[in-house]
Amino acid sequence: MDETIIFQWKMILLPLAAFFYIEFLKHLNQWHAARQPSSDEDYLAVEARAKSISEYDIFHIAAQTWRISKMRVDDDFKDYLIRGFMPHYVRDYVRRARNAAGR
Repeated sequence: MDETIIFQWKMILLPLAAFFYIEFLKHLNQWHAARQPSSDEDYLAVEARAKSISEYDIFHIAAQTWRISKMRVDDDFKDYLIRGFMPHYVRDYVRRARNAAGR
């Protein structure tokens, strides 16, 4: 079998077009993600990592301002882990920390 490979412009153009299309979508996604404000849940994790403590500790720090019992904080944290519901006192703490940081 003596077959020769014949190169056509489609063999080069189509893979290059696909590559550039995928790269364009990646850059568009990154640009769009950078424009979106981060949620309170995202900022809770950022704040905890910046202070080298856990989100659980942030819940307890936030509860001190509002004078909420440790038992309720534990229940609220479990609810946050299960359903993703952030209680009002933690949301207030996160927003104040965000404003203080100027973000």
